[in-house]
Amino acid sequence: MNISRLLLCLMLAITMVLPMACQAEGFTYTTTSMKDIDLTNIPEKYQEFFQYAELTIPIPGLKENFIPQGVCHLPGEDWIIVAGYRSDGGRSALICLDRTTGELVKEVHLNQVDGSAYKGHAGGVCATDKHIYVSNASHLYRISLETFRALPESSTCAFEEAIPVPVNSSYCAYSDGVVWVGEFQYGTDYKTDATHNYTHENGVNKAWTCGYIITDETENGLKADVMAGGVAVPDYILSTPASIQGCYVTPDAIYMSKSYGRNNASAMYKYENVLKNDPDATVQLHGREIPLWVLQRSVMEKELTMPPMSEGICMVENGLYVLFESAAIKYSNCPYPLDEFPVLKGF
Repeated sequence: MNISRLLLCLMLAITMVLPMACQAEGFTYTTTSMKDIDLTNIPEKYQEFFQYAELTIPIPGLKENFIPQGVCHLPGEDWIIVAGYRSDGGRSALICLDRTTGELVKEVHLNQVDGSAYKGHAGGVCATDKHIYVSNASHLYRISLETFRALPESSTCAFEEAIPVPVNSSYCAYSDGVVWVGEFQYGTDYKTDATHNYTHENGVNKAWTCGYIITDETENGLKADVMAGGVAVPDYILSTPASIQGCYVTPDAIYMSKSYGRNNASAMYKYENVLKNDPDATVQLHGREIPLWVLQRSVMEKELTMPPMSEGICMVENGLYVLFESAAIKYSNCPYPLDEFPVLKGF
């Protein structure tokens, strides 16, 4: 065999082997890179973003038609959990990554409570000490953490409960004993209930993010008397602006991920933690009075322009992980896709 033919064979072998290095044995999903970002030629409008952002572990499932939507941290394992749906109509899933190595360590294909395939948006995911919640279609879907941890590395699992909530449940987050679940609102295409409108000095908010105090005293983690009028009635409500895709609440700040459209820049909003203040109003909901706080420009501390199609967010060790869907096959024409998790530090 001559040298040139030998080199050609070696190149073919490497081409065949490299993609498999990103796929653990027995898994449906991979962490295969989809796009190469040129960090030496960053568009001016995103330069401040990359002053705060460090690209870290891969966003999973992109090559397999997975559309990532929500993200959370599982502290005991130090895993990043990504929730999403499939553009090819397959089951939605939870994909878990080792936060340090980026290795795919678990995938869970989701079923409805009745055992049928769950193909919903899976817009958000969060983990408490005892439960994992997935938000979509005006429900919080629950799997106990005990069940989740006992699942094989690649498995299918049915939700144990579907809890109706009074918002469209596009995203969710957990911190400091409270699960937050909120809705996406944009123009006339993505409407919310008219009772969620709140006029303030800077305009009108048309969406809610509802907060639920988590307890160990019930099977599903919500308070025993949470249900009224056919929905789980929240303990707190945040009135939020349009196009919110994810949130995270810390003791000092409230972060909101805002995006809409593959050709439009996203934004990260950082508000002061208004929950420390007296509520701006109260809301009557199924016979209960709920305190409401308004997120508006007057309480915004910082706004950061980001690349298109930001989704869920979560805070881990003072770094804000931002999930993007822009590198998914469905959005292959997005002008500035990200296939790795940017972590914002110092923002």
